[in-house]
Amino acid sequence: MKCQGYLFACDLDGTLLNSQKDVSLKNREAISYFRRNGGLFVACTGRVRDNFLQIGKNIELLDYFEDVAVVGNGCQLYDIRTGETLFRNEIPAAETRSLIREIHELYPQFGVMTAHDDGSHHFPERSDAMGFARTQGEYPMNTSFLKPEQETEDCVKMSFDGKAEELAELFRILDERHPGRYNGMLTYSDHGEMSLKDSDKAKGVLRAAEYYHIPKDHIITMGDDGNDVGMIREGHISFAPCSSKKEVLEVADHIVSSCDEDAVSEAIRILDGLL
Repeated sequence: MKCQGYLFACDLDGTLLNSQKDVSLKNREAISYFRRNGGLFVACTGRVRDNFLQIGKNIELLDYFEDVAVVGNGCQLYDIRTGETLFRNEIPAAETRSLIREIHELYPQFGVMTAHDDGSHHFPERSDAMGFARTQGEYPMNTSFLKPEQETEDCVKMSFDGKAEELAELFRILDERHPGRYNGMLTYSDHGEMSLKDSDKAKGVLRAAEYYHIPKDHIITMGDDGNDVGMIREGHISFAPCSSKKEVLEVADHIVSSCDEDAVSEAIRILDGLL
């Protein structure tokens, strides 16, 4: 089997999922082909656990993935079949409370959201924060609007709504105040995310590869957004849809069609000729 011993780590939104938040028949057939030939197809997403499971069930996608998924931008390694969390690296609740106060002292206009396995907390209620979450399909069943002192749960990641230049400045300030502690990134022009430094998609992919005993030179990666850059660099062979962010296009080995034009199917077709 020509794909035996290869792990394909694939982003969801903007890569595998099309703009309708579904997966085309061509992409499904390509994934099935890759797996029938011995390959491991691993989900690698910024979505938190329950949101990932929710969309996977809604569009009947979970059976196309291996047991282990990288969720929450690499903050967790989760076994889809058993429900076991194999790795978890979250921001402690007390630290989260302090960060929210610190961020609002610097930028009181920012909407702040903390993401958890089963939902999200918003500080304070802001229509733009709610709107962004809804458009991304990241507005799970449990949503709470709290004051910072009411946050009692560790969080997978923190999200912020604000101007791009202000978000970049926020991440710079936090890095100066807490060197080596956080990993902040712009995911959209008016939205940023932050997690612990040791938690990103690149490290998540390496953990998944270690779990399956896959060597680094047998890792294939594909993504489209700023949170995928590190993962793309880790891939021995890497792909990006043509609709990807500039920084992704600059580091990917192969540029394929957009997520609305069966990008994953094209990537696997190219891969089939390389292996």
